[in-house]
Amino acid sequence: MIPEADPFRYEYMRPARLREVLASCPLVIQPTGLLEWHGEHNPLGTDGLASTYICERAIVKLGAGALMPTCWVGTYGYATYPGSVVYEQDTAEAVLYQTYRDLVKIGFRVVLVLMGHWGTCQQDALRRARAAATKEAEDAGMDVRLLGFRYADFISDLDRLGTDAGGHGQEGETAVAWSIGEALGIQLVDLSGYRPGTEKIPLYPVGNRKMPREKGSTWTWRAEVVDPSRCGPDVGSAVLSVVVDNILGELKEALREIGAPMP
Repeated sequence: MIPEADPFRYEYMRPARLREVLASCPLVIQPTGLLEWHGEHNPLGTDGLASTYICERAIVKLGAGALMPTCWVGTYGYATYPGSVVYEQDTAEAVLYQTYRDLVKIGFRVVLVLMGHWGTCQQDALRRARAAATKEAEDAGMDVRLLGFRYADFISDLDRLGTDAGGHGQEGETAVAWSIGEALGIQLVDLSGYRPGTEKIPLYPVGNRKMPREKGSTWTWRAEVVDPSRCGPDVGSAVLSVVVDNILGELKEALREIGAPMP
């Protein structure tokens, strides 16, 4: 966590401070992630660490609004892979819907949920939750903007940045985690044992989980992960800067649409 974001952390606010935020800039950002395997070289919290750090930087640059604590409830996922903590899809959808609903109830008029985990099931859960919460607010005559994105949605020039935001645990996510670790003074990435090529992953036996079929236990790692021009803290920092700036544009546009004072 970056200390510059502390004045905006919802969990630190007393009711009077919350009322001030709602009166001056009724905007809130909710980072989400999944505790999930991203290879031996990356932390299990890669997704949530990325979305949280992005949201922290965005709220600091905006200079207004509120930042929610990270939500680690997410759906499939590499559910059978080492260390993954995965929830059923309807559970994740319900949590996301209730998050939107209660933040609107509190008085926020611009709500952004930012996903660090973006599997198809997670994206579907967010899409349905957002649609249901938006309809509910519209039916009640409320002028709100409920936003929901993957952070990869804000990267349109990956070739220029020289990396790939996709590829589970590959150079894009590794570079981002590496950059965040350096910013926080924590070693989040360790490539000392990394070897490009094929690896056999020990999977958990899973019972009657209602989950889509996953990849098998054979995993192929790319050489780009150990190419400094494609993966490193500087590359990750460039990716993060692009994402933060684009998120700020979305938030400011939403504030303009509801006629809220610009920070």
